[in-house]
Amino acid sequence: MKRKQQRGSVTAELAIGLPAVIVLLALMLLGASAGMTTLRLDSAARAGARSLARGDPPEVALAAVHSQAGAGVTATVSTDGGFATVQVTGHATGPLSDLLTFPLTASATAHVESPSALHWPVPPGLLRAASLG
Repeated sequence: MKRKQQRGSVTAELAIGLPAVIVLLALMLLGASAGMTTLRLDSAARAGARSLARGDPPEVALAAVHSQAGAGVTATVSTDGGFATVQVTGHATGPLSDLLTFPLTASATAHVESPSALHWPVPPGLLRAASLG
């Protein structure tokens, strides 16, 4: 008698459990995409800050950011007291990336090798922003 009562229970458990597993997998993939985007933005910010620390003009630093981060990011360059800072902001890409409504941001600061090496007239605190994409 018990066998007839349990008939179809595996199908019912699968019907309930499988969507939960799929949602969990999708959220894990979304988290991995956001993590990879953050690493890409961090690498781009470091490349831009290194470029500015060598005394390159902001256009060269922004080109370095663009080569690392790709299209669709915004970079902000600032100098203050012998330090150059680059902040890069972008969004996660890929499937389900529309669920992440907040921007991902990375920042890097480098000591300028020689303040006189700055070949571009940027007063302390002045920001330059460029949309790369």
